[in-house]
Amino acid sequence: MKVDRRTLDDLVRFARIERLAGDIEPWAAVLGEVRRSGLLDGEGSAWAVKVYNAYDDLGSAWRLIGRWPGPAEWAAERDTSAAAGWPVGHERRNLRGGLIRRHLYSYTAALGGQPQLRHLPEWETLRPLLMAVAAHLQAHVPDRYAAQLAEADRTDPAWVVPGTPFTTVTVNNTWPTGVHTDKGDLDAGFSTSTCLRKGQYTGGHLVFPEYQLAADLHHGDLILMDAHEWHGNTQIVCGCGHRLNGGCPECGAERISLVTYFRTKLVRCGTPEEEKQRANEFHERQG
Repeated sequence: MKVDRRTLDDLVRFARIERLAGDIEPWAAVLGEVRRSGLLDGEGSAWAVKVYNAYDDLGSAWRLIGRWPGPAEWAAERDTSAAAGWPVGHERRNLRGGLIRRHLYSYTAALGGQPQLRHLPEWETLRPLLMAVAAHLQAHVPDRYAAQLAEADRTDPAWVVPGTPFTTVTVNNTWPTGVHTDKGDLDAGFSTSTCLRKGQYTGGHLVFPEYQLAADLHHGDLILMDAHEWHGNTQIVCGCGHRLNGGCPECGAERISLVTYFRTKLVRCGTPEEEKQRANEFHERQG
């Protein structure tokens, strides 16, 4: 993998300016630009997104992929101690120190040497579930559904999950998150979270501290929520007694949440062909 460092440095610099100017979530735009530009291939892009999601810090993510450009390189290297000391975003503070290394080793072990993108055809099997989630959103929160659908109708269909008002699906596997508010999704819309459980564990409650509420979601449960309210997940302990940040490699316990929402800035995007052309023009201007 060859990375144009000058381009990346420029993107990071611009993103920091955007953030200081009050932009909602510039880091997502930076990652999207890198993926569209061809600086990373499909596997490199998938790894970059995984690492960024782990750190929630673009600088730390680039440092890691600069040394370990893919899952295979990370899995083969046991001296990754440097990665434990790099900054972690507020929402991922539960992965500080050695826990982030354990999390990424769990990820690469789960891949088993297989490509990260091998499950793309299986995406189609999720479509009926996502459409059912959209139907529940329409039935129970019709005003939020209508607002979100209106934005989806204004967005190029390439960026919208067909038959839903969602642009984005985030999968959190056995991840106790710090208390946070989501950014970058539609203010007038609503988020959804579907819980998929495997094995035995305790904890993993979805907590809304401002309201002193906690939801213990069971397998197949769906919660409709305003993700701009403070929320987080409690620590997960499996039947083996391990505090989990990823599925347990021994007993197989997992708590997977499938989160869907509308990413606000996607309404500004053109067709995939137009966005690719825009990215090429940007890099030509950078020389």
